[in-house]
Amino acid sequence: MSTAIKTNEYLAFACQLARDVGQRLKAAAGHSRASLKGDGTLVTTADQETDQALASAIRKRFPGHGIISEEQETIYHGELFCWVVDPIDGTTNFARGLAIWGISIALLHAGQPLLGVLEFPALNQHYHAVRDRGAFLGQNRLHVREPGAHKQMEFLTICSRSGRYFEVSLPYKVRALGCVTYHLASVASGSVMVSVEASPRVWDLAAGWLMIREASGVVGPLLEDGPLPFPLVAGRDYARRPFPLLSAASQEAWTEAHQRLVLKPAGKTMARELRKREWVLP
Repeated sequence: MSTAIKTNEYLAFACQLARDVGQRLKAAAGHSRASLKGDGTLVTTADQETDQALASAIRKRFPGHGIISEEQETIYHGELFCWVVDPIDGTTNFARGLAIWGISIALLHAGQPLLGVLEFPALNQHYHAVRDRGAFLGQNRLHVREPGAHKQMEFLTICSRSGRYFEVSLPYKVRALGCVTYHLASVASGSVMVSVEASPRVWDLAAGWLMIREASGVVGPLLEDGPLPFPLVAGRDYARRPFPLLSAASQEAWTEAHQRLVLKPAGKTMARELRKREWVLP
C-alpha cells in the first residue's frame, strides 16, 4: 500500500474518531465533574474518559503505533508512528459551559507531524491538515491572511499566562479565548494575526503546528533560544516540557511580535529554569 493511501486511511480514521467523541462530549459540556491536577490545571471526568476512549480506539486499529496523551502516557518511546492526543483542550471552558473547546489528534511520523485534526463540537467546526497537502476547515482550504493596513483592527490571541511572563505591547486587539488549539486554528484560518502561548505542551500544539504551516503561516519558539518541539526525542517525558510558542500569519508579523515581546522578571526566571531543567536531553 502506498504512503499516500495509508495517509488517507489515517486521516479518515482520525476525523471520524474526533467527530464521534466530540458528539458524545457535547452532552457533557458544563456538567462534567472537575478537579485540580498536581500542576494546578483543571481536569474533568470527561477528559479522562475521552482520553481512554481515544487510546483504546487507536490501539485497536493501529496496535503497532505509539500514543502520547495529556492524561495517560506522556513519554515518547521512539515509535515510527505516534499519535499525540489532547482529549479536551480548553477544559475550563468545557467545564463551565463555554463553547470554545476541542479535541486535538495528531499523527507523527519519525517524530514529525504527518497529519492533524482539530474538532470543535460546540462550534460545529472541523479542521484537518496533512503534511504537504494543505490545511482545511471542512472542505475549504485554509490560507493565513496577510496583515491589513490597520493593525489595530487585527486580533492577537494570548494564553492566560502570557501576561505573567511577557510585556505584550503589540498593535492588535487582544483576545484570550482559553483554548490553545483554537488560537492556532484561528491563525491558520485567517481570523487571528498573531498568537502567543507561554507554556503549551506537545499535545496542545502538534495538530495546530501543522495546521499553521500548511496554511502558509509561521510558527516557532517564543523564546530567543527555545528549541523546536519536533522531532520528538525518544525517552523524553513531554509532561515536563512546555514549548513557549509564537505563531503569526506572516514572517513580518512574526518577527515584529518576537522583537516586541519583552520578558518580565517572572519570564526571565521561567526561561532560565527551562534551559536548566526542561530542555536537556535525558
